[in-house]
Amino acid sequence: MDEVVQEALKTVFEKYGVTVFTTSFSAWAYKVLVNKLQTHVATEGRRARKMADINAAAELTSSARPDCDLEQRLLHCLEQVNRVHPRHARILNLHYQGFLPAEICTRLRVTKTNFYTILSRARDLIEACLEKGEVK
Repeated sequence: MDEVVQEALKTVFEKYGVTVFTTSFSAWAYKVLVNKLQTHVATEGRRARKMADINAAAELTSSARPDCDLEQRLLHCLEQVNRVHPRHARILNLHYQGFLPAEICTRLRVTKTNFYTILSRARDLIEACLEKGEVK
């Protein structure tokens, strides 16, 4: 949540000098914060739904293949992502190790927008791999 507030403050500072206010400054700044929060909540909701879909697909696949557990399949998929898109796998791995997005961006020299784009694509690759067994 701190990241959302920081993003809102960054936007306020960047846009303050170039914005023509039709309302008071505080109302405008509050609206910036509300918009950032709404975007964050929507993104988290999509992420939660996607993870629920992945878990449901994993349960279906694991029941069809009882000899292969989810952890082994996830490791297999991560190895395939790493082979095809090493940067995607690195970002995914660092994110799930608990590094903050800002730390990952600094470490890998990517913008925050690019980080989230790559992270989303990496998750999509993992999801596709869990369903089909391979990464393309």
